Amino acid sequence: MIEKITGKYDKLKKLCQRLEWWPEMSPYEVIDYMYSNDISSQNLVDILNAYSLNPQYVFDRIYKGKDSVVFFEKPQNVKIDRETICFITCFNKKVELDEMNAWIDRLDIPDGMAIEKKAIEGAKSMCAGYNDAMHSSKAKYKVYLHQDVRILNPYFIYEIVDCFNRNSQVGLIGMLGALYVPNSGVMWQADRVGAVVHSVSNEESIAETFDERVAVEGDCQVKLIDGFLMATCVDLNWRADIFKGWDFYDVSQSLEFIKKGYDVVVPYQKNTWCLHDFGSINWSGYEENRVLFVDEYLNDYI
Repeated sequence: MIEKITGKYDKLKKLCQRLEWWPEMSPYEVIDYMYSNDISSQNLVDILNAYSLNPQYVFDRIYKGKDSVVFFEKPQNVKIDRETICFITCFNKKVELDEMNAWIDRLDIPDGMAIEKKAIEGAKSMCAGYNDAMHSSKAKYKVYLHQDVRILNPYFIYEIVDCFNRNSQVGLIGMLGALYVPNSGVMWQADRVGAVVHSVSNEESIAETFDERVAVEGDCQVKLIDGFLMATCVDLNWRADIFKGWDFYDVSQSLEFIKKGYDVVVPYQKNTWCLHDFGSINWSGYEENRVLFVDEYLNDYI
């Protein structure tokens, strides 16, 4: 097992993740990269076991010429506005930003829509960075996402716009959400719905990839959504006056939308739309922000 992935192996990981989810990609891109960088088949197996949802499928694509699988279908009869959708991220690693953008660049863009990207480097906090980007864009639709998120569904824009159009009360969309606000303020201590492919490392730096799915038919109204990806159709200021770090901005914004009368929803995903390749968790500042969140919001929800 490759315990710490760096350099050429990080690039191989990214190529294998693409190959798993991009049916249009040739396996020879992986083969040529391995040959050029003296990477063995065992190295590849280790990478696939750690970072692929279906390692055997990817291995067979590379070594047995197995046909690719098309995981997503283009939605039909979606009403598309002549609007702009802006993808916003705060980043501190250019290599992760570039990979995030590679997945955005392969999205099917509906006729009449335009794409913007805004990347904030050196933000003082998540809220501050998101506010700066939000106020600098006139786009109706905005997607706030982490630098380590990969949008798997090439028809993601269709799905998001359709979700907003189905219910005019929807202001905020997430991929994974909590049905209620727990007393602790910690979202994953509540019952959750939605889906995401996690790629995580434990305390021993051993990586695993798995699909968290609690699927419901149709759009599910929630109280809180996970901040790895948040999509909006209206602009509300992020609470930079309270949250100075990188945690609890997402659950705060969820409740801010609800306070303004908007619905917060997680749409139905037949297949999971996003992969979050976040590695290990940095807990610095987490407890301080949790206390701030509880003090600001919990009296209204307990």
